[in-house]
Amino acid sequence: MRWTARTYLFALLAFVVACAILCTSAPALADEQLAPTDQVETDADATETTASNEATSTDAKDSTAKKKKEPPPPKEYLVHYDPNGGEGYMEDSVFIEKNPAPLTRCTFTRIGYTFEGWNTAPDGTGTSLADAVDVRDLLSDAGLTVYAQWGSQIYVIRYTSGVPTQDTSQVSGSMQSQLVVHDAEVALKDCAFERVGYTPKCWVDQNGAQHEFGEHGVNYSTATDTRSWELATIENGIPDEGKEGHWSCQGSVVFAGDDGSLCAAMAFYFAGSGYSKGSLDNYDSMIKVVNLDTGEELKSKRGLMLEHANDIAYRPDNKHFYVAQGGINEGYPDGIVELDENLEEVRTVTPEGTHNIWNLSYSDGHFYAIGNVNGDSFARGNPNGEKSDLIVLDDDLNLIELHAVNYSLQGFSGQGMVCDGSFLYSILMNFGEHEAVTKQRLAIFTLEGEARGTQRIDIQKEVESASTLDGRMYFSTNGGSQGTIYGTDLASATMSVVWEANPYQIAFDEGGFPATDMPEAVDTHYDEEVALPTEPPACPGYDFVAWTENADGSGQSFAPGETVHNLAESGTVTLYAQWRRVQVPFVSDNGSMTDTSSIEPEPEAPAPRSAPKHLAQMLALCTAVVLLGAQKRLHGDRGTVPCVP
Repeated sequence: MRWTARTYLFALLAFVVACAILCTSAPALADEQLAPTDQVETDADATETTASNEATSTDAKDSTAKKKKEPPPPKEYLVHYDPNGGEGYMEDSVFIEKNPAPLTRCTFTRIGYTFEGWNTAPDGTGTSLADAVDVRDLLSDAGLTVYAQWGSQIYVIRYTSGVPTQDTSQVSGSMQSQLVVHDAEVALKDCAFERVGYTPKCWVDQNGAQHEFGEHGVNYSTATDTRSWELATIENGIPDEGKEGHWSCQGSVVFAGDDGSLCAAMAFYFAGSGYSKGSLDNYDSMIKVVNLDTGEELKSKRGLMLEHANDIAYRPDNKHFYVAQGGINEGYPDGIVELDENLEEVRTVTPEGTHNIWNLSYSDGHFYAIGNVNGDSFARGNPNGEKSDLIVLDDDLNLIELHAVNYSLQGFSGQGMVCDGSFLYSILMNFGEHEAVTKQRLAIFTLEGEARGTQRIDIQKEVESASTLDGRMYFSTNGGSQGTIYGTDLASATMSVVWEANPYQIAFDEGGFPATDMPEAVDTHYDEEVALPTEPPACPGYDFVAWTENADGSGQSFAPGETVHNLAESGTVTLYAQWRRVQVPFVSDNGSMTDTSSIEPEPEAPAPRSAPKHLAQMLALCTAVVLLGAQKRLHGDRGTVPCVP
């Protein structure tokens, strides 16, 4: 074979390729010959590492997938409570997005004001919010601040004589109370009371501060907390009898028991399913009386002929209860049912020309009722309207007068009513209003039915009835088969008269005789004891007997040094000296002696002072003495002459 150039070229190329192959594979072969086991493990590790990496990659993918599926954490929103002029502290509320967000009930207080609710603006121009309302729709990242809204309280200024009850027989006159808005200027009244022996000086309030009659000022009330508090819950105690219907707690009255304890009478009625349609099937009613201080049940009576029993009045002098009837259904009373102290029915009275009596209160010998009058009444109202009739009755339920009552609040109707002797307080509620129990009102009227204003009730339950005792107001709420009694101190001020005892003078008169050593006049005051002068005056030929109220000796008489009081209401009172002739013994011609002390003075008034008359009396006395001396000389000493006292 002949090698050509082409042949050499192919051979060289083949040699280069073979060398390259040998260089690449020689280290692997050497490793395989030296450590075949290690190489196997390394391959396994490589396989495991690959699997691990694949697993890690899968987990990462799964984790990423999970993060994409989970929603972001919910937002938290802050609500801040601003007292807006009130006092106190409330923790901020933190609410979670889309969850219920009820406001915390207000615990702020403000003297002279009632909490009216919240608002998103301090001046009340923002969104109005009721207490404890859900505000989730108002929450934002910026947070929410709610401002307490305050309404001025109405307070009563009462005027009293300031005289203890046991001494009021000496006092006359009466004064109406004043109803005043907090922070509003008011002129105090002039005193209309009169007291024997005294002059009114000024007023003194419940804190001892004195005020002039007719003074102008503000905020005489010092009530700092008028919030209501729970006293007791009364259960009707009737077990479930399987009847279709429901119990309802209605009228109540709080009164003082015989031992002075706080007691309450509460009415309940059971309405069957057809009651609203006029059916009285399964209808029942009862009254329960309890001692609020001890919780003891005093008495109860079931099955009374009471329809709705809207309100109860109590008359302390006869201990009777008077129940106002709604009279909605035919066959049941719509007037006033009188029950004795044992809850036995005495009578049913429908005052002439009236019907549907649903509010009733007793005060100072009068019953005050709200209801309707037949025919062309003053108000032509009804229980669900804004106007009704105020019916004034005497203590025997006889009609005295009628007045129209205008609640002045559209949609509100009366629940219960109470009279404190100066004003009428009626509970108002608008049953068609959202969250009606948060907006209940206490309307205040004069005894002639004239509206004086309203005040919010802070109880968050349906208030049915009201009572007043010793300046405190009591409310009762409807809880079905139970009722709760609340107490509240309404803002008020009391002005009592400061009296000054009148000064007067005790003067002394000789009683028509030329007396000497007459005492000086004595200055004293009414209701002040003073002693008369101990030394009596003197008058020749006469003995001093006593001082008397009248010159003729009539009236009360007083001895020298005697303690006296209240001889006059004012000015000057004069006491007159009373005299008795000196007792001189007289000897008759036959020698017998007569004691002139047995000779009564002439009844006529003392003779007027005249020199001749007094001179004649002196001459007669001298003559008697001379004759007595002559008698002794003629007859000798026949005994001792009696000593004339």
